Amino acid sequence: MYFPLFGTSLWLIATLIFRAFGTNLLDVERPIVLVALFVAVPIMAIPLFPALKRIPVDKRLPGTVLIALPGMLLDIFSLIFHESVFPALVPQQITLLAAWLLWAYGIIISCGFIKKQFPPKS
Repeated sequence: MYFPLFGTSLWLIATLIFRAFGTNLLDVERPIVLVALFVAVPIMAIPLFPALKRIPVDKRLPGTVLIALPGMLLDIFSLIFHESVFPALVPQQITLLAAWLLWAYGIIISCGFIKKQFPPKS
């Protein structure tokens, strides 16, 4: 139950950030900001590591899927109804947001393939 709630929390935080600051973050006139936004995704995966500690190595992939799945399902609706959820974003920014979301969920699920123990065994 912890992992879907964690994933839903991540989704809510990201949705609120893009609702409030999306026009600045997804501005094609500022390519450095866009590149930084995409480069930051692997760095933002660092908060997953405490959650990964709770998952035995052989169960990490299903665990990360349980983290990503709620947000993926909720983003179907947030993107379909983007005029209401992200009223300030133009269609080009919605496309960038969808690409960023796909990248972020891919990184989350990819963390499920990490076979390293947390913390490392001595």
